[in-house]
Amino acid sequence: MKNKSLSIQGNSGSIVINNCQYSGNSVVISDNNLFIDGELQDVEFGKTITVHIEGEVESIETVGGSVSAGKVLGSIKTVSGDVNCHDVHGSVTTVSGAVGMLVIQSLQNQAILLLCRLELNE
Repeated sequence: MKNKSLSIQGNSGSIVINNCQYSGNSVVISDNNLFIDGELQDVEFGKTITVHIEGEVESIETVGGSVSAGKVLGSIKTVSGDVNCHDVHGSVTTVSGAVGMLVIQSLQNQAILLLCRLELNE
């Protein structure tokens, strides 16, 4: 599949892409090439790309594929694929896919738990 696109900026943890672990501040997948901090990685992608992010990231943008992350300080944009996150400080934009978030905040010494799951279809 050509023109797969994913951009993760400001990562402070590890990234697992199709069961392979990577670390770096900038992760870009473009035209079936994986770049970590600008360095081309030796990897081949199948039909589906699954990304799991442990730690904080500034932003995530993807055309297709599932993404899961702990804390996103900015926003997430995806055209097609599921998004599962613990905490997003910006917006989540998707055309087609499921969005699941678990946000835990403390407000005036009271714990607030918000569990959200939104199903979107084309």
